[in-house]
Amino acid sequence: MKEHLVAENPNKDMPHNQRLYRFPNGYGASVVWGGDGLLRGNDERPYELAVIKWLSKTNYYLDSQNPVCNDVIGYQNDEQITDLLNKIKGLERKDTE
Repeated sequence: MKEHLVAENPNKDMPHNQRLYRFPNGYGASVVWGGDGLLRGNDERPYELAVIKWLSKTNYYLDSQNPVCNDVIGYQNDEQITDLLNKIKGLERKDTE
C-alpha cells in the first residue's frame, strides 16, 4: 500500500498519528492511531480507519455512504487495516458531486 500513501501526519496539530491513502478510483482512507486516548483503539488493535473521497489532490471528505463502512471503524490491527484498504481500492469509481 505504500504506493498509495499520499501523506503521513499532514496536520501537525493533531495529537495522534495519521496516514492518508488515495486510490485511482477516487476513494482513499484516513488511518489514525496513538495520541491522547480519544481514538477507538487499544494496544492490540490500535488503528481506526475512515473511508474518504478525494475531491482534488489535497481536498477530501469522509465518505459514510460507501460499500465498505458507514462510519469510522475502530479497534483494527495491521492485517485488518490492509484488508480494508484493499476493499476500498477495489471499489467502483464514482464521480464526486
